[in-house]
Amino acid sequence: APQPIIAPAPIAAPKPEAKPDTASEKRHFLASLRSTIQNNLRYPSAARRRGMEGEIGVHFILSSNGEINAISIQRGEGIFHNAAKAAVNSASGIDVPKNLADSLPMEIDLTLEFKLNS
Repeated sequence: APQPIIAPAPIAAPKPEAKPDTASEKRHFLASLRSTIQNNLRYPSAARRRGMEGEIGVHFILSSNGEINAISIQRGEGIFHNAAKAAVNSASGIDVPKNLADSLPMEIDLTLEFKLNS
């Protein structure tokens, strides 16, 4: 009797190594950076006395060692500019996750909110 032919099992392709989800980590890191900056925001007393609120657009460069450079104000009331720059500067030296360091330096635009507690 003829022997049945047994076909070899197909060879499974090697699974690609799972890359860490850098997009998710980057979003998390930037949200954390924004939160740190917002928490360091000091309301200018003159603005508080006048009951002023506002949003300030800031632009800066984050380097791979966590240093923040080239801080500039893009928009917003002048009375808030120095406080916004100081808050951004206070985050300089932040710990950058190792796998995000390759995508740095990075230009970052943030909107900081000056809101009075009602």
